[in-house]
Amino acid sequence: MRTKVWLALAIVALVCVSFFAGYVGGALRASQTGNAVVPVDPASPRIVSVAIRRTTLAVTNTVTGTLMHRPAPWPLVGQTAGVVTSEVAVGSVCGDGSRLYSVNDAPVFLVVGSIPLWREITVGDVGPDVGEIKAVFASLTRSRQLTATDSYSAADAGVVHLWQATHGYGEAGGSIPLGEFLAEPTTVLVSGYQSSVGSTVAPGQPVVTVTTTQREVVASVPLDAVSTLKLGTTAQISVGTEQAQAHVTGFAPAAAQQSGADPNSVEVTFAVDGTSTLDPDGTQVEVSYGTQQATNVLAVPIAALLALAEGGYGLQVVGPHGATHLVPVTVGIIDDAQGLAQVSGVDIQSGLQVSVPSI
Repeated sequence: MRTKVWLALAIVALVCVSFFAGYVGGALRASQTGNAVVPVDPASPRIVSVAIRRTTLAVTNTVTGTLMHRPAPWPLVGQTAGVVTSEVAVGSVCGDGSRLYSVNDAPVFLVVGSIPLWREITVGDVGPDVGEIKAVFASLTRSRQLTATDSYSAADAGVVHLWQATHGYGEAGGSIPLGEFLAEPTTVLVSGYQSSVGSTVAPGQPVVTVTTTQREVVASVPLDAVSTLKLGTTAQISVGTEQAQAHVTGFAPAAAQQSGADPNSVEVTFAVDGTSTLDPDGTQVEVSYGTQQATNVLAVPIAALLALAEGGYGLQVVGPHGATHLVPVTVGIIDDAQGLAQVSGVDIQSGLQVSVPSI
């Protein structure tokens, strides 16, 4: 951040020197101290005066990061044999009851749960896997006949059969065949396929790869800017005109992540909040964070700042009759978005007129 501020001031100094060189050489007669009262040339179209005013300034750190899904995609292992006859599109978000793909035209669905579905479930079966799949069907069918128990009754099978009849499994008769559902602990996003449509698959063979819907941005942040970040710090992710909110979820030395990384930086992970429509994984995005704000401070246009020979910066203050004198100032926050700089110093007050190059 300090580098950004000094770079902005250096550019301002160069611009101002080029503008004020002719101004000082022609219209002004400065003394050797540089602080003499001198007349302003009212005919000069390149110099205008503006009032110092009180306002709120802010400065935000910005780095470039890479958008991705976390964790890395993993395969879903199928439990049916046959030919893959259809697959949902890559990028599809699948939750309870969502179709993933079909084998021999029999759909394979997702169930959000932590217990693997390891057997065919029929009337009379008991177990936590039964309770899990019943909870899924209770949500899908909104049926009050499905009781919250770990046993599978004939009434349960009747409700399940009605759902199966409209989803390509009517011949199952209410039993839940092994492989009809694949269990995952969370809603997933389809990231790819290991078996394409038309290929033959067997039980235990991976068919589809998935990841979570959580998107993250990984960015290398300079060590001198990391102090403004902590776990949970909010940030804004931008890709062109698209924006999303995010928050910090982790830190790691960049050098430990990859060879050739800057040892003076830290790899920071930002989790994108909510469902994002940002570009595909691998997209370079802009991360803005750590906003510093100064309220009710004196400010001038950045272009009003003049680099002093003895170091620091000053302002050409315009007197009541158009005369000017150079006043040293202390520079605070540089708000690039507003084009304003915070200033303070002896006799610097709101309403004071200062000279500014008019570009």
